[in-house]
Amino acid sequence: MEKAYFSEDEVDKRNKLARPLCDEISIKSSTHRRDYPLSLTLLLLGVAGGLLIGKCVFEDQTVENGGKANNIISSTANWGRYVIEGGSEKPVLEAIADVMKAENIMNNLKELTLVPHIAGSDRNNKLADELATQWHSYGFDSVDIYNYTVLLTHPNRSSLNVLNIRSSDDFDDIVFEANTTVEEPLVDGEDNPDVVAPFNAYSGVGATNGSLIYVNYGRYEDFELLVSKQVVFHNSICIVRYGAIYRGDKALLAQRYGCRGLIIYSDPADYAPKGGQPPFPDGWSLPDTGIQRGSLNSVEGDVLTPDLPAIDGVHRRLYQDVLDAGLLPTIPVQPISYRDAEQFLSRIGGEEAPEDWQGQINITYNIGPEFSDGSEIVYLEVNNEFVNKTIRNVIGQIHGSVEPDKLVLLGNHRDAWVFGGADPSSGTAVLAEIANVLGQLRKTGWRPGRTLVLCSWDAEEYSLLGSTEWTQDLSKVLYDRALSYLNIDIAVYGHDHIGMQSTPLLHDVIYKATKMTKCPNPQYPTVYDEWQHYNGVPGTRPYIGTLGSGSDYTPFLQNLGIASTNFAYTSDGTFYAVYHSVHDTFYWMENFADMNFEHHKAVGVIWLNIALQIATTPLLPFNVTDYAVFMETSVDEFAQLNEKTLLEQNITLHLLNTSVEMFTEACAGFQLELDHARDKELGDNDRRMLNNKLQSLERAFIFPDGLPNRPFFKHLIFAPSAINQYAGSVFPGVVDAMFEATSFADWQEVDRQLSLLAVHIRYAANILNQYTKPI
Repeated sequence: MEKAYFSEDEVDKRNKLARPLCDEISIKSSTHRRDYPLSLTLLLLGVAGGLLIGKCVFEDQTVENGGKANNIISSTANWGRYVIEGGSEKPVLEAIADVMKAENIMNNLKELTLVPHIAGSDRNNKLADELATQWHSYGFDSVDIYNYTVLLTHPNRSSLNVLNIRSSDDFDDIVFEANTTVEEPLVDGEDNPDVVAPFNAYSGVGATNGSLIYVNYGRYEDFELLVSKQVVFHNSICIVRYGAIYRGDKALLAQRYGCRGLIIYSDPADYAPKGGQPPFPDGWSLPDTGIQRGSLNSVEGDVLTPDLPAIDGVHRRLYQDVLDAGLLPTIPVQPISYRDAEQFLSRIGGEEAPEDWQGQINITYNIGPEFSDGSEIVYLEVNNEFVNKTIRNVIGQIHGSVEPDKLVLLGNHRDAWVFGGADPSSGTAVLAEIANVLGQLRKTGWRPGRTLVLCSWDAEEYSLLGSTEWTQDLSKVLYDRALSYLNIDIAVYGHDHIGMQSTPLLHDVIYKATKMTKCPNPQYPTVYDEWQHYNGVPGTRPYIGTLGSGSDYTPFLQNLGIASTNFAYTSDGTFYAVYHSVHDTFYWMENFADMNFEHHKAVGVIWLNIALQIATTPLLPFNVTDYAVFMETSVDEFAQLNEKTLLEQNITLHLLNTSVEMFTEACAGFQLELDHARDKELGDNDRRMLNNKLQSLERAFIFPDGLPNRPFFKHLIFAPSAINQYAGSVFPGVVDAMFEATSFADWQEVDRQLSLLAVHIRYAANILNQYTKPI
């Protein structure tokens, strides 16, 4: 693609999300800046093409059914379940595998990873224009760019960060200087001048010095172990290794325990283990000079505009208010390589670290705080600068033919810390090919029954900024009309099996999609068979994990209650080692992760299959009994771990147990009703009533006030852990309250959270039990 289709001249105007809707249900966003006046043109084209304008039903359907507009029967053809191929009808779920091409995905990835494209950069903005141009050329009904102005941080090119070891006797005597400016390039292209220096976004700014303490992964339990050993942190800088928990939680914990600053490194035990793959460029492991960048932001979305979209004119709080609230670290934080980490760790004296704290640098790991040579100290200086920048989300739609107001969303973020070979461009490359496939289908006259929405998010790496600002901008629309959000962050970072996370409502559609998708590994007929081999017990379905945070499904599920999923092709027991480094490139992907890009194709087929099942099936293909099984299992596990402790505080699980029994009974009865209805040709009103219950089920678990001290997270069944945002927590309000009660003995809050949980489970049961017109 040579240049962007759209002019940089932007005009303020109201935007309609779903243009074929009737006036009384038209969707309008908050005022925002859009990059091109495409909407009116597409609206007029929609009129010419017979899109639904001004009424909520097709005229020919009304006539066909004797004018019974109150209960029209929509034909299967209208729902887009079949496509014309070679002059005959073919199920669209089968056709997509023929149309999607691994070679196209490979070429997409090659183009996307040519140069770095960090959020707010010219290159990332140009990619937004190019995607929008593509989607427009494929015949999408609308393509819009949503702009938001958010607070980002970057290394200060005129005053880069500093980390060294100095003589305590002569402060100007530098004993060792760590590399904080550039990673050593190892293959062609890695020396691009736009590669950002290694840094941690939203680190505190300033300089400090002190002795050094090793705190393993920097988890709560790691700090507590050192507290039990009478280790004092206040005069020291801490050093921790990446892994186990979110880096932002490491920084906040280090600050809470009194560390003056924090150094984070990637230990070879986690990123280049002995006996594993050789380091890059000979294998896929992290070389000793590799450095992981990443955000420390624990605020959801733009840090200055909580609960509000970061549009022009909206109230913005002061950054100091964010720091004073303890939401971001005030201490300086800097990432380094494990080659440099050796220089720091090898000098630490004091007690030897526990066996499970020992990494694979060829030293003995000690705790500190003193250096073996008492005449040396660590000096850390962080000079990152803060700047307000415009980020850009690309939103493309193919409107539904029967229920255009119901939305099925597929999303991936576009921005990368450097080249983004896996994270996120493997996902972006697949999303671009999905858009192409949908364009090919549209050429045949095909249209889904419900509206498909493709989303390319910006600034995800800074803590989900693009997706969060958009969901805040359109929260009322999405709460009312979104059926599901299907996320891919990294499409492929291994080649052993698929890895899935999802809310239980989507389990059935996931299993069906993987059973229909040819496995890239010829040893297995389908992706499901391979997945079951690696991640299941014979005779049972493979495991689907719960959703924590760390990617763009977060605002959809945990703030709005929209059923969501996230998945990738992975390798058993490993995460890709070049994560957020300069070596996450097309070269790494092509040589080590997916040589023929067939795994990318498989992800694309599954992703689109799930979306089309939801968008083309008149009665939504959700299974509520999976939610009942999950709920029963989770309550049993919670009781085994906690019931004794709760009874000691005169707190029982009676209400929770009876609510889950009520929910299980409601699910069983409603699933029978669904199964019975699937065998019939339903009238539109009957179908709508059943579908409304399915859509509302996930929303029933949303508590408007949110979790204790975490109001953004409103889902009472799923949320990220309070001490590790990457990990999912089941019954998070109760779990958070119990964690706090062990320190502050506030068992009243535990009882309150148990009641909130139980009542919201009853809400869900009541939705399913609500009267439905006999079929």
